[in-house]
Amino acid sequence: MSPGLPTVSLRIAELLADPYVFSVPPYQRPYSWTSTEAGQLLDDIIAASGVDGSVTAEPDYFLGAILLLTSARETSFDPKGPVRNAEIVDGQQRLVTLAILSAALRDIDESEEMLREVAPLLRATGGLPEGRTSTFRVELRGRQQAFLESCVLSRGACSEMPDGDRLGETERRILSIREHFITELGQLDGAQRQALIRYIKHACYFVVMLTPDIDRAHRMFLVLNGRGKPLTRHDILKAEILNKVPPHAAGRALAVWEEAARSLDEEHFESFFSHLRSIYGQYRPQVIAGVRAIITDVGGAEPFVDTVLAPLADAYRCVLEPGSIVANSPAGDSIRRSIRYLHRLNGAEWTPAVMIALRSLPQDPARVAREIGSIERWAHLLRMLCLGGSKRVRRFADVIEALAQGRGLEEPGSPCQLTREERKAIAYNLRDLHGRNPQLCKLTLLRLNDELADRFIDVEPGDYTVEHILPQRTSEGSPWRLLFPDAQQRGEAVHSLGNLLLVSPRQNDRARNQEFPRKRAIFAELHDGPLAALSADVRAATTWGPEQVRARELALTRIIERIWRIELPRERSAATERDRPETPRPTFAE
Repeated sequence: MSPGLPTVSLRIAELLADPYVFSVPPYQRPYSWTSTEAGQLLDDIIAASGVDGSVTAEPDYFLGAILLLTSARETSFDPKGPVRNAEIVDGQQRLVTLAILSAALRDIDESEEMLREVAPLLRATGGLPEGRTSTFRVELRGRQQAFLESCVLSRGACSEMPDGDRLGETERRILSIREHFITELGQLDGAQRQALIRYIKHACYFVVMLTPDIDRAHRMFLVLNGRGKPLTRHDILKAEILNKVPPHAAGRALAVWEEAARSLDEEHFESFFSHLRSIYGQYRPQVIAGVRAIITDVGGAEPFVDTVLAPLADAYRCVLEPGSIVANSPAGDSIRRSIRYLHRLNGAEWTPAVMIALRSLPQDPARVAREIGSIERWAHLLRMLCLGGSKRVRRFADVIEALAQGRGLEEPGSPCQLTREERKAIAYNLRDLHGRNPQLCKLTLLRLNDELADRFIDVEPGDYTVEHILPQRTSEGSPWRLLFPDAQQRGEAVHSLGNLLLVSPRQNDRARNQEFPRKRAIFAELHDGPLAALSADVRAATTWGPEQVRARELALTRIIERIWRIELPRERSAATERDRPETPRPTFAE
């Protein structure tokens, strides 16, 4: 402990334990992480833990420093005494995210062993401290806490699906992270999930700083977040590399380095080296050690600067800013469009592959367009397989190797080929894509709209919600029951891709469980909007029954097959198509 500011290193099992509970004070900003930041944290912890079998586990994983405001009597962590509260001055995003992750592990596993591991992280066992309304270990404020308890923290709450249109921005972020965690953790087996929670509890740690003085807490927050420039990985690498460049080449190497840093900005230049590590097959979490190995492999510091740093930094800038790609040709248009679609996906396992492909842009833009189109196709197919982040990274490792060796991604034996079982799995997942991956469902509908409109339409996915035309819940006397009298048929139709539209939250709220004529009047508002193409057939329909849902599902599935060059098995639809070969199909045009 420092006499100036009490500081201690605590494992998660020690920090999220009695007697402490943690609250977000009123002066703090709302929880603001998205599934991108939270997903990266999960990916990093999984990689460090080695639970996916890709590497051996790291002995520990540092989660950073957090600053807590305590009472004057509590200037050290004492594991004795009644439950007492500490306010989170700095560290809200990480602590809340860890609580969401713990709850997701508990509810997806549902074993008593997992419950025993997770329960202490989520709830205190003692009485309520002064000013607290619950004994959940981490508490937000007001409505946000009520949502966190009912849809995340309470046992079984991660299966609750609230009305998304009535949620605030913070609640939507938390829900998106919860769903992302459920999807990713579902790719691990029970033993892997048990190993992961034990690693989180006993190997992940914070450096915790305590102060009883709110003014001092504010000053420390400013120091932690706004003053000074932390030493980054690329600072260390810059010193090492430029020190090893021959004197006659030092000036040029420095200029190349500084241009790369300028073009990528601080944050992206830091992540650039992580992508380099993947390109050269260095998958261990230690980035600096991985880059050192690359430097050795390419023959030293000077070749590294010339043949690795310069061309790949330029390629990464094109990934980040596809509009900067100067190829004024159909190939250039195709490349820019593919990269924009990739950017809509959470995760960046595809980025190193695109960087490799872009190195050849000046020499052969048409080939680069084909390769990046194949990368974009593969990234979406892996999502449709509902693979977790670590599995997607492993599948893309084969793609990266093929590109590095100059092998085409559409050739026989390419790593971008699906097995028959995988095609069957995608067909199965498409039957309830919204239930299995709501975000991917929304992105798929946006992509279908673009194909129908024959152009890329630049919209913000967060501005739209998925609307079930046949409502998910229908009352006994609803006219929908007359159109869909069979319960099983109704259930299949509700979740069918053919039953889904994208609308604004306001339109979704107005449509709800209305009968079709009233919904159709609301959908008419889409006529002049960016998503008009996707809704054209629905707006033209006079009724909405099983025939319309099935016909639209078949039409949209065929477009998916064309977009991502995949032939899906049709076991479920074979008999239907034989019996009704003349089933009318949507026109998708006014």
